[in-house]
Parts: sequence; structure tokens; C-alpha cells
Amino acid sequence: MSEKRTCRRCKVDKPVNQFEKDKRSKGGSTNRCLKCKQASNNKAYKAFYRMRELAPKYPIPIETTKEEVAQLFDVFDNRCGYCNVEESEETGTFNLEHIRPLSRGKARHHVSNLFISCKSCNSRKGDKPVLTFYREHGKLEYDYMPFLVKYIARFSKRSIKDVEAELVDEERDYHESRDKAAV
Repeated sequence: MSEKRTCRRCKVDKPVNQFEKDKRSKGGSTNRCLKCKQASNNKAYKAFYRMRELAPKYPIPIETTKEEVAQLFDVFDNRCGYCNVEESEETGTFNLEHIRPLSRGKARHHVSNLFISCKSCNSRKGDKPVLTFYREHGKLEYDYMPFLVKYIARFSKRSIKDVEAELVDEERDYHESRDKAAV
């Protein structure tokens, strides 16, 4: 009968040959199965852990799970949520983007405020409200805005009208604060 181990991640008993070999470990193999190891190395999990590493910068609780972040990457199918460009060597690894910037307050580490974006869109958006970002960058098509609004509404469990009004208010507040700072 073949030897079995219990994976520390998925808690399933599996044959030892389904674990990575490691001479340093008791029994000669790691305590995490190969399937769980592979899952933890994907870009969604890396993005989640990157978000956790940066979390101390803003004292906001993380209200999303690794699994929800993985679902985001699946939903966007390796495409930027803003400009629809496909992830490639040219565009680089995509980012987990906060739709409402954490630096502007009222933002959350919640699936309703997370989006997948290319490096270009992520850096150009910065701390701008999403409507301002779309207006300032002609390459972005307003065709994606209804999707974004529905996305926020669905995951925040609010109406589309409420989300639209909030996005308009955020843009207005952003421009008012910029105008005051310029004076």
C-alpha cells in the first residue's frame, strides 16, 4: 500500500508522489500537494498577496478572498477591464486595480472595488475617479463604462442608478478639490 500524506492547504489525503520532493522535509516531501502549490503560484494569488503586502499603507481591512481575486482574473480573461487590451509580453503582467483609489478615501479592498488593468491604464489612472480617467484618455471607449457600472453595482449590491450617481459625485468632488488646491 502506498504511503499517503495530508496536504496542509486542501486537507486531502493524497499519495506521497503528489507532493513535491524535498530532502529537507520529514518524509522527503513537502506538506503541500503539487496542485495546491501550483494554485498558489498563479497570477491571481500573487496579486492577492501583493494587495496584502501593501495593505498597511492604508488602514483599510481586506474584505476579499484569494478565490474572489482568482474569479476576477477568470472573468476578465487576461484582458484589461479599462481598455480591453490582452495581456502579453508587450503589455506586461496585469494589476489588481482599485476602481476608487484608496488614497482618496471611501475606498475598500472589496471585490466591488477591484478591477484587472494593464500597467498602462493603472499608472495613467493613478488616483483619478474612473469617469475622469475615461474622459482624459481618448483610447478608452465609453462602451466599457456600462460594464464597469454593472460590475460595481452587482458586487456592491446596489442599483445601477446609485452607482452612476456616486461616480458622478466622485468626479465632481475630485475637480472641486483640484480647483481649490489651484487657488
